[in-house]
Amino acid sequence: MTTSERAMGKMGIKDIPNRDKPLSERFRLTGKEWVQANKVASSMEEGKTSALAKKKTELMNKQGEMSEAKAERIVKSSNDWAEYLQAMVNLRAIADDLKIELDALQIEKSEQINESANSRAERNRGLCRREIQVRTFWLTKERKARSRRVVF
Repeated sequence: MTTSERAMGKMGIKDIPNRDKPLSERFRLTGKEWVQANKVASSMEEGKTSALAKKKTELMNKQGEMSEAKAERIVKSSNDWAEYLQAMVNLRAIADDLKIELDALQIEKSEQINESANSRAERNRGLCRREIQVRTFWLTKERKARSRRVVF
């Protein structure tokens, strides 16, 4: 999409590249992504015990009489359980990455605030310097004028 099309308003906020979106919008979108990813990761983590119990029950029904410990050992050593755990870890990693991105956006906001405060302070210092220069100029000029006055 060209700059002129953007200027004409032919695209929505969703069409704007992420780097050109306002910081608040980037934070909002990343926050929504993090909430969803965290929800899925947390549900898998919380469901781990019930998933284990279901798999043990299926195994015990399928294979007949066996102890709970043996069924748990068999389930935990299966490829299905390893895949479940790997998926759970991957989902948590995605959620954590999004949380880090949110933190980075907050840091970027703080940096922008500090930068604008610094530039304001520099401008104010510059004005103060200018005022001092102007006052010094006029005081010097006034002193010179006084010294030229002739007293009768």
